[in-house]
This record gives sequence, structure tokens and C-alpha cells, in this order.
Amino acid sequence: MRKYILVAVISLIIPILCSSCGSPSGLAGTSALSTLSPVATPLSPVTDTNSGAIFGRLNLENLPWGERELFIYAAPFYPTDGDGGFFILDPSMHPSGPVYYDGSFVINNVPPGKYVLVVGPTPEDAVAIRDPKGTVRIFAVEAGQVLYVESLTP
Repeated sequence: MRKYILVAVISLIIPILCSSCGSPSGLAGTSALSTLSPVATPLSPVTDTNSGAIFGRLNLENLPWGERELFIYAAPFYPTDGDGGFFILDPSMHPSGPVYYDGSFVINNVPPGKYVLVVGPTPEDAVAIRDPKGTVRIFAVEAGQVLYVESLTP
């Protein structure tokens, strides 16, 4: 009887131990370890009926901040007459998220609207994402939707 109990316990413990040996990964097969934290963080965009999410990847080559931890912010864009407009970044109010070592990021709980993505180690040192011509890019977020953006260069 003891032999059967021992076999049953071992057969239950081995699969549990083996399942914890796998390495965590984010979307698209990338590992999602924070630059500061050794704990794995899954990149899971979260939306609901009142908010969307922004999921993407930054090109981290040739950035002026070295190895410092980076954050990305969604700053609301306010259009003016014509093609112009402005954005205001208030890090205590606006959605943000960390940028992981492979450049991937997710910003959850973004209210519907138009945004400028701003990236940097601090809000004071952050720069807006621009297109190749130098124009600030504007991103539209819809409730219940994930906006996928790739190959962004700060």
C-alpha cells in the first residue's frame, strides 16, 4: 500500500516541477523581462468597453539614454485649425508602461482618442515618436480595441 502511495505522489510532483521549468515569453516569441526587474512580465494588452490598449515595439538602436530604463506614455493630442495641434504629457494622469529590453511595450487602459506616444527614461527627458520626415505621429485608440504599432523610432 505504501508503495502505491509513494508512486502516486511522485507521479503528481514530477509534472508540476517540470511545468515550472519553462521560460516565460511575451507575444511574438519575445521574452518580456523588465530592464529593472528579473521577474517575467507577460505583455498582455487589456481592453474593455471604455478603453483600448497600445501594443508595439520600439527600435532601441542609437538612443541617447544608454542602458537606462525607458517608459512610454500616451499623451492626448488636441487638434487645432488645419493640420496642427498640440499634446500635453502629465505622467500622473496619462496612461503609460515600461519598455522592455527588446523594445516591446504595452499601454493598457487608454481612453478612446488621439494620442502622441512619448518615450524616455523620465517624462522630462522623453521625446515624441516621429515619422521619417520629423513630423510627430498621431495614433488613434478605440474602446475595446488593441492598436498594434511596430518599428517605432524615438
